[in-house]
Amino acid sequence: MTVKYLILFCLLFSQSIKAQTENSFDKEGKSNYVVGLLPSRKEFSYGLQIGLIGSESFFSLPYTRKSYGVNFQLFGQGIFMLLNPGVFGYESQYHTEVRDLDSLKIYYDLRSRHCGLLLSTFGTFTSQQVGVSISVLSSMGFSVKGLSINGISSSFYSVQGVSVAFVNHAYFTQGVQLGVINKSKHLHGFQFGLWNVNQKRKLPFVNWNFNSKL
Repeated sequence: MTVKYLILFCLLFSQSIKAQTENSFDKEGKSNYVVGLLPSRKEFSYGLQIGLIGSESFFSLPYTRKSYGVNFQLFGQGIFMLLNPGVFGYESQYHTEVRDLDSLKIYYDLRSRHCGLLLSTFGTFTSQQVGVSISVLSSMGFSVKGLSINGISSSFYSVQGVSVAFVNHAYFTQGVQLGVINKSKHLHGFQFGLWNVNQKRKLPFVNWNFNSKL
């Protein structure tokens, strides 16, 4: 019951902030500097952005929301991945037999990209992450370049760098997966965990492959 009330509060509060940003200072095509509220419809944001959820919640806009600096999502949307894995799980989002990857890339390219430090309590759906991202629960998106740390799960189509989580899922990985369970359809690097799966083999503790590049 407590979780249901928390989710309801997040949805209502995020909608109120969304309405505020749409109706007042947040206009399409404008840039935000120093401090801004999330979610934002502005194409460019620089400095500190803070709010309940990320700008990827505006999924119908015809341009990518790009932010640079520190992005702090007090809740984030990663909790929905845990509550409904059938819709937001790795298999339904990034598996080639389930979704067309070219369409998937276009879809995510038009949502959001953050460069810098990304912090979220429940996790983020930020499409493209460059730099360092940290969340307590779960995060998902199209690509990560840098370091991604999640307490429970990480699901991305492409990882270039280091991904740390209890469960790591990635279609392409160029770098390192560190967790209890690591899975990558195309690995170019190392996996460290209790169970590691890639296109070449399944092994406990340590796995590797260097015949696949992004």
